[in-house]
Amino acid sequence: MTGRHEEAAPAQTGALDTVGTRSNRIRSRHGLTLIELLASIAIMTIVLGAVSSALVLATAAIPTRRDPNQRRMEAAEVVDQMAGDLRMAIHLVERSATAVTFTVADRDVDEAPETIRYAWSGTEGDPLEHTYNSGSAVPILGDVTTFDLTYLTQATARTPRVLLVVLDPANLTAQDAGRKALIRSWGYPVNLIDDNADSGTFNTATATADVAYVSEEVLSTNVGTKLKYTAIGVVNEEQALVDEFGIASGFSGFDETRIDITDNTHPITSVFAAGFLTICSSTEHLTATTNTVGGGVRVLAERPASASQTLVVIETGGALYGGGWAVGRRVKLPWGGNDFDINQLSADGRTLMQRALDWAGGSNVVGQVQIDLEAGSELAQRSQTQVQLLNQPQAP
Repeated sequence: MTGRHEEAAPAQTGALDTVGTRSNRIRSRHGLTLIELLASIAIMTIVLGAVSSALVLATAAIPTRRDPNQRRMEAAEVVDQMAGDLRMAIHLVERSATAVTFTVADRDVDEAPETIRYAWSGTEGDPLEHTYNSGSAVPILGDVTTFDLTYLTQATARTPRVLLVVLDPANLTAQDAGRKALIRSWGYPVNLIDDNADSGTFNTATATADVAYVSEEVLSTNVGTKLKYTAIGVVNEEQALVDEFGIASGFSGFDETRIDITDNTHPITSVFAAGFLTICSSTEHLTATTNTVGGGVRVLAERPASASQTLVVIETGGALYGGGWAVGRRVKLPWGGNDFDINQLSADGRTLMQRALDWAGGSNVVGQVQIDLEAGSELAQRSQTQVQLLNQPQAP
């Protein structure tokens, strides 16, 4: 027993030695030598340094509100917005070096154009503001130091193309036939349109005309405001449309052959002397405005022996009765009562009618606008562009 035990002891010792040696080998595979540890630390230091440098560079590259490049990009975006709107302008209501108000085609399907305004106070540091329709002015670019608008205008010298608004183009009344013949006798192209046509038809017709002439024969309820927002000029006979056109709140009638020219400095009346002017060969039913008139109304003639305004005009951009601005030139002629006979116009009356068409149908137009915008004090922050106005609106 004792001999076998003593012989077995070395075998156990050998087995333990073998296990211990394997364990040591395993531990040596999971450890790092001092050299490897130092090398790892060095590599991590380099990597962390590179990452930190990248973060510093990236942070420095992010533009701030005071960064000149960012300010230039902001100004360029505003100029692009303005250019896009101006390019589609159908009429200019206001134009100055630091403000422009204009209309564009209907965008919200209410059959009325939209009114857009860009304006700067002229004081360095004040914002450029944007107004849409009747909304409040909204700052769209701060710290503005320069905002300058330059307009390139040119005169229109073509014969006015007349859109004659009548009761029934297919079956003209004798009065409307007389109007058509008279206008054509001056060499003016004439197209007819039914007073009951829808707004879309009116918009299409005015696109190829320079001036609309509204006959006294029409039904005022049929015409309504279909021509109120047209960019072309309008010469109106129909007395019941003075409020729809924003000329005055009412009208009155009187029988006369004469009017009293009170302002002969206007192109329509410049060929006449101040004072009484006979416009009808016999007594006819003439008209005058009453009560409140639009702020932009200019009185050219009055009823004899009365302050009633019988020949009035509104220039483009003039304030209308009831609010808003005239988007085209407007004329209310002295005649237009239900019994008026167009064939009774005297030579001076016909001249007055022709000159009204000429004035309302022709003016300077704006073909191009240059925009110069700078935000901040550095020249590099300035943005400029030139915009071609597709519709060449009249210049107010």
